[in-house]
Amino acid sequence: MVAGITLRLDYHFDTFLNESIDYYRSSSKRKADYSITSHICDIIEQDLSHPTFTYKNRFVFETSEESIIVSVNKDGVITHKIIVKETEYEIYLHSSLGDKLAELEYLLSGICFYEICLKESILTLHASAVKIKNEVLLFSAPSQTGKSTLADFVCQLNKTAVILNDDKPLIKRTSKGLMVYGSPWSGKRTTNTNASGKLKAILFLSQGKENILTELSTAQKITQLFRNIYRPREECSLEKLALTMDEVITTIPIYSYRFQYHVDSAKVLLDKFWSSL
Repeated sequence: MVAGITLRLDYHFDTFLNESIDYYRSSSKRKADYSITSHICDIIEQDLSHPTFTYKNRFVFETSEESIIVSVNKDGVITHKIIVKETEYEIYLHSSLGDKLAELEYLLSGICFYEICLKESILTLHASAVKIKNEVLLFSAPSQTGKSTLADFVCQLNKTAVILNDDKPLIKRTSKGLMVYGSPWSGKRTTNTNASGKLKAILFLSQGKENILTELSTAQKITQLFRNIYRPREECSLEKLALTMDEVITTIPIYSYRFQYHVDSAKVLLDKFWSSL
């Protein structure tokens, strides 16, 4: 179970999921809300004529009953295909992918899960989530900026700190307010925890020569969030995120943080947000 979602996950490779997947297993016998199933095939068939639309090497077919997303290599071979029917997600991977199969299965099953989160009005943010006691800071930034390192610095200075998710934590509206959840999909570092905490603040990071924390305007909050959330394939799906986005923008302090690549940058945050500890 992830963020209240019961999910049946059938996969082939445990390269990226083996360290954490057991923590998310549920003993509940009720039918899963959604399913994600992957298949390894020697041949993946699909008539590529008359797609609903195409993008680079992807062909998308939409009907009232299902969505099909097909990826084709430069030789015209279908390398993978995803079929979505209501609550069921089927992933087909071509066996010729070889050593890339494990990583692609992990990435595509993650994408399917993020689409499920959209259906549940759960916001997925590209960030590292650090929890101290019951409160969570989110560090969001492009890859290689240092969000994971900053999260590690916080954990180094405060031994009670826990990283909920190091890549795409989940933000969900609840009766307790906005809560952040971990999930098994957490980037190549695969650092995650099956836990949750109340969202305290979001920091959009950039590196600098000194530590400067600046609160963002409403317009800046909207811009930064849209740059860093997992966006749906269909714009109409954004409606499902509207209430969550609005609550984040209106109730959560959001900052830009230009920080030094040094453990002192974490001390600034601990002093600011957890001065009573």
